[in-house]
Amino acid sequence: MRWDKLGLISSLPEWANSHAYIPTPIIVDDTTIRVLVSFWDSNRVGRLGYIDLDASNPLYIKDISKIPSLDVGPLGSFDSKGITPMSYIKDNNQIYLFYTGWGDHEEYPYTLLTGMAVSDDCGKSFTRLFDKPVLEPYIEQDSIRTAAWISYESHLDEYWLWYVGGKDWFYADNKLTPTYDLYLIRSDNLFDWKDKLPTLCMKADIKNGEYAIGRPCIYFEHGKYKLFYSSRRYNHGYQLGYAESLNGYDWDRKDEKLGMTKSQIGWDSEMQCFSYILRTKYGTYMFYNGNEHGKQGFGIAKLNSES
Repeated sequence: MRWDKLGLISSLPEWANSHAYIPTPIIVDDTTIRVLVSFWDSNRVGRLGYIDLDASNPLYIKDISKIPSLDVGPLGSFDSKGITPMSYIKDNNQIYLFYTGWGDHEEYPYTLLTGMAVSDDCGKSFTRLFDKPVLEPYIEQDSIRTAAWISYESHLDEYWLWYVGGKDWFYADNKLTPTYDLYLIRSDNLFDWKDKLPTLCMKADIKNGEYAIGRPCIYFEHGKYKLFYSSRRYNHGYQLGYAESLNGYDWDRKDEKLGMTKSQIGWDSEMQCFSYILRTKYGTYMFYNGNEHGKQGFGIAKLNSES
């Protein structure tokens, strides 16, 4: 692969202070891409919003959400401190969104747990489906069950949900930080993930300085699963990675094939993370965050047709 960087989308709505965190694009029609993001206020609380882009020229902004598409939950809920979009699945005229809720924990700085919401207007607004997370904490993953990527596997008539989970926390980069690895759970029901046994798919490479596997983006193409992920490392933040699998749970890392490099200077010179690959009639786009987890916005790159 080889990606050509197109530029940065840095606009914010009036109700936000910083960040366009975890870009999650939706094809509205042939002319419009709606990118769901988490916009942060001055207290670093993230609320769901969107930016509409021209599909043929995605650096052109057509619209931006005037109000939050989904606000935080009530005090004490699993998503009372923030909301982050992760992945979605379309069913007729509805979009079912898997999102991460930021909440409080008695022992650790926060929890990151997965909730679900539904939209009837192609992502302009969402309604919470459940007051509790659909990936509830349990003894082995009592604070982190996040970054869910949903897929319907038609050959099995099953829904597969990859996510990152963990339990251990330690000090890295001068702060208490969780470790997390990539897991897969399977269900015959889009809404029921309780008590499903997770399969460990990819473990962070602790010996080589990696302590977390972040936001997966997974597609099946040409007889194999393709995984775009974020690797979190000591003193280096996140960097993008790539892996392949024949079955969806045994992954072979092939980071050298990604073809995406950091800039020498600027907004993605220190970090690249949280990529989402979107295939359109105009080409294949990568949406991703840069330095400080998207503080300046999100970037867009296009897959070079000759790569």
